[in-house]
Amino acid sequence: MVQESWILLKSLFGDTDEEKNLFKYFEETYVIVKSGMRLRGKPKRDNYNPSLFPPEMWSVSERLIQDLLRTTNTAESWHRKINRIISSHPGLHKFIQQLQKVQNETEVTVEMLVCGRPTKKTKKVNIESNLKLKSIHARFISNENYDKLEYLCAIAHNLNL
Repeated sequence: MVQESWILLKSLFGDTDEEKNLFKYFEETYVIVKSGMRLRGKPKRDNYNPSLFPPEMWSVSERLIQDLLRTTNTAESWHRKINRIISSHPGLHKFIQQLQKVQNETEVTVEMLVCGRPTKKTKKVNIESNLKLKSIHARFISNENYDKLEYLCAIAHNLNL
């Protein structure tokens, strides 16, 4: 789906050197496999190497369908919390105490999730956005004649940035 959509979008742009360089960057980094390159000294395998960040790594369509988070905000939140509670140069004893405190809080959160209790309430705007995106995706999957460009535009118009 990602590669087909990329080819469709690419066809909408011009043919300048700047655009070609930008397309090559996105293709090799995010979309299409690189051919004829070596991975850190390993021999070539049928002229196939995955893109640096393949779609399976960054595409959130499956996560949306499974009602999972679409962002890494939880990891970013955890990192921000660590930076906030631990001073820039803590002593070893204080550092260990703070890590233990964070570990305890993390274990409580995991237990809440295991028991089926939400740890934080999902914002209404995110719930609505996810419902819209799921609806658009369901229409696309259920209708073979649904135009891919129309699908991509609908997704783009419903993203919260």
